[in-house]
Amino acid sequence: MEIFEGHVRSPSFKNGVIIASGVFIIYILLNILFSNKNFYAELNDLAMAFVSFIAFLSIAYAAKVSKVYSQKIYVAWGLLAIAQFFWFVGDFSWFFIETFFKQVPFPSLADLFYLSYYPIFLLGIYFLPKRPLKKDERFNSALDIGIIMFSSILIFWNFLIGPMIDTNLSSPLLNQILTVYYPISDLILLFALSILSYRRLLNVNFEPLLLLMVGALIMIMSDSIFGYQSMLGTIQNGGVSDISYVIAVMIIGLAGVLQVNALISNAKEDSKIPEYSLEVPMSYIPYIWMIIPFFLLIWGHFHGTYLSFTTIALGVILIILMTLTRQISTLKDNNRLYRELHRINKDLESKVYERTEELLNTNKNLQNEIAEREKIEDDLKIKVELLDTATDSIVLHDVEGKLLYANEKAAKMRGYSKEELMKLNVYDLNVPGESKFTGQYVDELMVKGETIFESAQYHRDGTVIPIEVNAKMVTHNKDLLILSTARDITDRKENEAKLRCYQEHLEDMVEERTKTLEKTNKMLQNEVDAHEKAEKEILASLEEKEVLLREVHHRVNNNMQIISSLLNIQSNYTDDPETNHVLRDSRNRIRSMAMIHEKLYISDKLSKIDFSGYVKSITSNLLQNPEVNPDLIKINVDVDDFSIGMETAVPMGLIINELVTNSIEHAFPQGKGDIDLNLHKNCETFILTVRDNGLGLPEGLDPKKVKTLGLRLVNSLVEQLDGSMEVEVEQGTRFKITFKELNYSKRAEIY
Repeated sequence: MEIFEGHVRSPSFKNGVIIASGVFIIYILLNILFSNKNFYAELNDLAMAFVSFIAFLSIAYAAKVSKVYSQKIYVAWGLLAIAQFFWFVGDFSWFFIETFFKQVPFPSLADLFYLSYYPIFLLGIYFLPKRPLKKDERFNSALDIGIIMFSSILIFWNFLIGPMIDTNLSSPLLNQILTVYYPISDLILLFALSILSYRRLLNVNFEPLLLLMVGALIMIMSDSIFGYQSMLGTIQNGGVSDISYVIAVMIIGLAGVLQVNALISNAKEDSKIPEYSLEVPMSYIPYIWMIIPFFLLIWGHFHGTYLSFTTIALGVILIILMTLTRQISTLKDNNRLYRELHRINKDLESKVYERTEELLNTNKNLQNEIAEREKIEDDLKIKVELLDTATDSIVLHDVEGKLLYANEKAAKMRGYSKEELMKLNVYDLNVPGESKFTGQYVDELMVKGETIFESAQYHRDGTVIPIEVNAKMVTHNKDLLILSTARDITDRKENEAKLRCYQEHLEDMVEERTKTLEKTNKMLQNEVDAHEKAEKEILASLEEKEVLLREVHHRVNNNMQIISSLLNIQSNYTDDPETNHVLRDSRNRIRSMAMIHEKLYISDKLSKIDFSGYVKSITSNLLQNPEVNPDLIKINVDVDDFSIGMETAVPMGLIINELVTNSIEHAFPQGKGDIDLNLHKNCETFILTVRDNGLGLPEGLDPKKVKTLGLRLVNSLVEQLDGSMEVEVEQGTRFKITFKELNYSKRAEIY
């Protein structure tokens, strides 16, 4: 794997073993030389802590390297490193308590770290990546592990746990708990080894795990010796238990070194780590562990044991039942495998028969192929004769230029006979400096495979022949050859020379024409610039006229407002009701026309106004009359949203003003009523409806022939719009006017 390059260094396992052996020898020599010294206990504890720390560094480094290879392996080895770190802290705490506090380290804080080592070690083993087991495989593994664990519990309880409980009955409770918990921790460690043995792990190197298993077994043995010596009171520094602890920690540390070395070696070789499984050798272990309780049962019968004979017998019976269950499961697996083997054997026989048939058919096909090849050889002879009649030169030569085949045209084109040409090297025919048939060209041809190019070769009489070559790399009997087809292009070269002369003449004409076009283009560009300038001036003029037009509308609106104000002032100087009525109506008419110019002044478009807003402004103005109570008379306006031109808006505004005014003044003698004003557009037609719920028109009155100014004005405005008006008198008066928008007509021309 490239990811390992430059990231980690490959340690040597051999050097690790040598260093570990040297450290162990030094440890033994220290025990021998300083066993009678006062500081011997402190020195021994410090040495054990040092060995534990080195082992921790080794496993931590293995975890770091594993992270580059696999996240799951990194987690597993990380937990193993944490477990070893707790063991180191326990050793250092033991040394610190015994050296500086001058106290017996058991029980002490060190035991907390020692006992934490076992469950974390179990977690590290559990998190190693494994292949999922089938249901029957999980069942068999559980039975095997159960047999080992039940046998171990019987042995540990009989020889260690039980006697240690009795021995420490008079000791403090903490001593009793710690004394019992150590052999229980050994059972946890043994359980971890059982899991490690029966799990089929993936992408995990076997050798480091083997060292972990050996180190853990020695750790269990060391704990057993320590527990037995504690029970007898014969513990001594540098004794068998300390030496075995050192050996166990060293082997576990070497497992870390071997893990790093194995991972980097596999990465460099880019090889896949095989699936790890101890299924075959471990299948016999449960039977060995089953025999041990039998010996314990026989021993207990004749000599007596800590556990009662009945308890041991029940445990043995349970183990026998588990063994029988395991054996039955194994027999079922064997039967299944036998049936599978029988089926595979049948399939194999069938495949052998099929293969025999295939070989017979192949032999028959080979005979047919031989006959076909003989036919092909005859065809090849005919094709060679056809090649000799080809109009192009065809040659086959190797990369050194040695000719292997040349047709008649190849020899004739170069002035040789076919036999004479075959004695020449194809490169000898090339014209120096003009031919591309060179060694460099051959290298390029070998990369591309095929190419077409022009070259030149000598004729026998010394003249130069221009040729076009189509060359291709071919393989014959694993040899690279060049097949070239050449054509004499003398006539084409002459035509190309004539064409070049004509092209040069044409280029001169194009150049002359280009200069003419450039002059024309410059004139057109000046014209375009003049047009753009004129267009800008027109746009500026239009903007100026628009401003002026808005100002005209504004001034017309102001003038009409002045006239309306004058009429209002004039009404204040007369007491004649009829005169006031005439002045008020005139003022409203002028106000409706002034609103048109006001709307156009503030509108984005000068040709059209928003008629819906205009109608609402007219009706709102009419309700502002002091003689009208807006709480009693209501005008309901329903007008579609649209814009119309001034040609139509002025008469429409006056019509609405007159009809609504007429309803306000004459339809409601009680001073209360509703007026509905609707204006809708249907395609190009507008429909205006003004309806009130008042008294209605007098009977026999024809609105079209009435002499009052208001209705006469309405009739005139309807005719101006080219519209029609209908009047209905039923529960009030309803005016319906239908018309179309008037087109703009030019009023005057200014020259």
